[in-house]
Amino acid sequence: MTEMRYAFKGDYSSIEDLNFFVKRFIGNLCYVSRMPESKESQVCIGVWDDEIVIDSVTNSPRLHVIGLPDLFRGYFEETTSGLNLVLPGRVEITESINKSKKRITERSEGSLLESIGAKILRIPSVMNQIHPITMVLDSVLNTSSVYINDFKKADNIQRYVDFLSDLSIVAREGKAIVPGDFMEKKMACEMGEDELYNALLGRIVDKGLLRLFTEMHVTHLQPYIRMANVNCMTSRIEDTPLKWDWAVYSKYLKKIYSEQPKKSNITSNAMELKRARIMETEKERAGKDTLYFCENEIFANYSKKFDKKMSYA
Repeated sequence: MTEMRYAFKGDYSSIEDLNFFVKRFIGNLCYVSRMPESKESQVCIGVWDDEIVIDSVTNSPRLHVIGLPDLFRGYFEETTSGLNLVLPGRVEITESINKSKKRITERSEGSLLESIGAKILRIPSVMNQIHPITMVLDSVLNTSSVYINDFKKADNIQRYVDFLSDLSIVAREGKAIVPGDFMEKKMACEMGEDELYNALLGRIVDKGLLRLFTEMHVTHLQPYIRMANVNCMTSRIEDTPLKWDWAVYSKYLKKIYSEQPKKSNITSNAMELKRARIMETEKERAGKDTLYFCENEIFANYSKKFDKKMSYA
């Protein structure tokens, strides 16, 4: 790692001196986010980031300044000529900032998925991709005994059974596929059929989402997660779901995910999210584009979970 050394003439215990030094030598948007406890301790440095937020109701941009704390660290070094503050090179600082923003986006996605649970798996294109999983669930829930050979393309079904076994949803007794610990506990709760099924799908979202992407290749999830996440993550700044037309979604998807779907994809995905009761719609008046925004209860749950994740970050 490249390091930069700067002669430090101030008081290392003074936040004013350290902030002045950091702004002068690294950048005006940098700040000391955590003071060192001693000369041997590290200095934590953050960056102020500006976010312009708009909605499609007022079309009035609103500027928010957000602190990204503890993005990189420095330390003091005693030399014959005095004290140096040693900091990462500019390439490393830029990488730290980019990694931090990516982590925030990932935490936001996690908070969103915990809030919407199995609802996202009810979207038809996603349901089609997870059909082998639902076939296994249906068979275990509705027949007295089921075996791998009871399925068409048995070799392919095996990996879905292994996936569900790892989540304790199903288990193997000899060659038979039986309810796992998680399924048995939910069945013992005497849930209704829909409630039980949602609990099983919720377990898959909560504990197996990454594997759905990487191993099960359920790629149809991604556009819906990203669309809901850009709205929730940006709305969190104003603490209320922002109402956007398709063009604003296009802007934020490009900014956060470096992708820009066509208008038809955005509107179609938004309506699927509405049918899944994840998003809501509003139409101001005839001749205007429909506005899409996260459902209020989901946004409230998301905000609590996101704040909790960030407080432990």
